[in-house]
Amino acid sequence: MLNKHITLKHLFIKEKQCIGLQFNADKVIQALIKELPNPKWSKEFNMVYIINNKSNINLVFEKFEGVAWVNCNYFF
Repeated sequence: MLNKHITLKHLFIKEKQCIGLQFNADKVIQALIKELPNPKWSKEFNMVYIINNKSNINLVFEKFEGVAWVNCNYFF
């Protein structure tokens, strides 16, 4: 079982639908998030986010497969 996890959340920032990535501080997760397309920090929501599109959703699952559990309870 994976100890690390990331929770996906729907965010609406600057009139765009975004994927919020909520996680506990972890160097491996942070390094993988930096590899996602144009990750940004939201002060308002206190989490990293990327633009919400099919390609980015697939990329999140690919990047974290075998590394962290991707919790989608608030997303799908």
